[in-house]
Amino acid sequence: MVGGFVRKLNWYFYEVHCARSYKVRRRRQNCQALVNAAFLLPLRGGGADGAILGRPSIVFGGLRNKILRASETESLLEAHAGQVGREVLGDQETADKLFHTLDRGCDPGDIAVLANPEYRRHLATALFYKVWW
Repeated sequence: MVGGFVRKLNWYFYEVHCARSYKVRRRRQNCQALVNAAFLLPLRGGGADGAILGRPSIVFGGLRNKILRASETESLLEAHAGQVGREVLGDQETADKLFHTLDRGCDPGDIAVLANPEYRRHLATALFYKVWW
């Protein structure tokens, strides 16, 4: 994507939850976002190096006409409670399962105004990966 950028906001709640949101669009202002993503991660220490404490919230916009919640991926992450977030993604088998579930759950509709559906699906997966690094 040429001329676009990703805007990122981080919020930390009580050093236990980490919230991150991303908005990817083509221009700097007055433009509809290609993909929005918001993540609320219950992590000890508030960062990606902390242990997962419970069920995260993962929400995407711009993939379909309505907001999409990745509940299957949330359940998989909740199953790894107590492990460090980056270590969960560092395990190849677990990471493959997480990304496969996320990719399957983020089926973008064909919205003519926005970018190619396959591009938006890969963008959503990349934003999920970016949360941990």
